[in-house]
Amino acid sequence: MKIRAAGCFVTLMIAAFNSAAAAAQAPQIELEPFVTGLRAPVYLTNDGSSRIFIIEESGRIRLVEDGKILPTPYLDIHRKVTLDPSTHEAGMLCLAFSPHFAQNGKFYVFYTTGSRRAHTLKNIIAEFTASSPAAATVDPSTERDLLVIPKDYLFHNGGDLFFGPDGDLYIGVGDGGPEYDPHYNGQNISIIYGKILRIDVDHRDPGLQYAIPKDNPFVGLPNHRAEIWAYGLRNPWRSSFDPATGLLYTADVGQDRYESIYIIKKGGNYGWSIREGTHTMEGVHHHEDPDPSDWPVMINPIKEYPHPVVQNVFPSNVIGRCVMGGYVYRGGEFPSLDGWYIYGDFTKSWIAALRYQDGRVTGDQPLMTTKFRMSSFGVDAAGSIYVLDFDLGNVYKIVAP
Repeated sequence: MKIRAAGCFVTLMIAAFNSAAAAAQAPQIELEPFVTGLRAPVYLTNDGSSRIFIIEESGRIRLVEDGKILPTPYLDIHRKVTLDPSTHEAGMLCLAFSPHFAQNGKFYVFYTTGSRRAHTLKNIIAEFTASSPAAATVDPSTERDLLVIPKDYLFHNGGDLFFGPDGDLYIGVGDGGPEYDPHYNGQNISIIYGKILRIDVDHRDPGLQYAIPKDNPFVGLPNHRAEIWAYGLRNPWRSSFDPATGLLYTADVGQDRYESIYIIKKGGNYGWSIREGTHTMEGVHHHEDPDPSDWPVMINPIKEYPHPVVQNVFPSNVIGRCVMGGYVYRGGEFPSLDGWYIYGDFTKSWIAALRYQDGRVTGDQPLMTTKFRMSSFGVDAAGSIYVLDFDLGNVYKIVAP
């Protein structure tokens, strides 16, 4: 059975959804059941073949072949992964296969480990190596830790890994917590919290397990982390490149008032925690805050929407609490969806689409609501987009009605 968008609900939401950007209309969608029986799935991706890989928050990667989940996990490191039952922001969070996986068998995982109480908490970006590209399981002992990020809090990890068209690995890192970024991490370019990083995993610089691309924006600058590609983010949850345009989309989870989607540019400052979206932070003072006349140039989101607390003063009745980034559809099965960026909201459980062309949003509309909390979108090698049901462990494929 397919899940259909409720027609009357979608009509009402379209009327309320940034009418100024409603020049183009995305097609209706349905959710087609794909697999069931997972435990807290948080990410789905592919290795360039027809195989699909799904991360379970607990620290297991499940392999799907021919529409069936194999009984033995592809990788199981659950004994070393630390969870956060209160926020579900920790655990194993992301997976990225090397562009050369068919030759080198390497893939990369972002996970949380250690104990806050024992002051050993950290995020790990680790490399694993499969014995062959067709292997159904991977030996955990092949792990090589590339980057270790000490943490004081279990939340605001970010948790993105994805390769760019340049072959480098991009890493989305949260501001580290706690709320309101009191340490001003988002604007501090000497640390890697609240940033998008870019590293070369195929080479090593002295003292590092990776190399720093020479064209990173802050290479050679004193008191700047050379790994940084962009900064001023709170808790980026899912980023992706549009394979057709090369644009990098990032959804940044807000604090109390606004959710934002950005186009990430080299060296860009996205404002956190001076701003939340396009709005100056209210009720919170940083001792390090610059005078407003001295604020750096900050890049505005291409899309923002409010939390319920501010919906009455925002020119839209569409609300949410936790934006979830997705993908620009470039698959061949659903031509009318081509070029639309699919995104959603975890707590309000709606899916929407926007079209970004020539530096502006030319279409933006809701597509449907679901009866489950969506933890992530994913994409297969053919470009089809999937939706993950965090609570019941189901995965759905976005299809045409």
